[in-house]
Amino acid sequence: MEISRERWGNGLEPIEDVIGRVLGTGRLGRSAHVAELWSGWRDIVGEIVADHCSPEKIENGKLYVKVDSAVWRQQLDLLKEEIKGKIDQKLRDSEIKKIVFR
Repeated sequence: MEISRERWGNGLEPIEDVIGRVLGTGRLGRSAHVAELWSGWRDIVGEIVADHCSPEKIENGKLYVKVDSAVWRQQLDLLKEEIKGKIDQKLRDSEIKKIVFR
């Protein structure tokens, strides 16, 4: 989405320009991505996997995922790149560079 920098004659900006800026940058934009990740987690990893793990937080480009057992942690570690790819597909502007299972 291209944001127009033009203002109307009365000094106001079109609402779609303001919303685009707010959602696309800064803390609110990151919060929207986090919410989208959390709400789409079952679609990303699948029902069975989602029963054994859940995203905790995103910090410094790392997604921390809580896993309910060492066996699942090992399995998910093998699937890390596939999961990262699915996250990137779902969140086109994802800031996630690494996934940490714990």
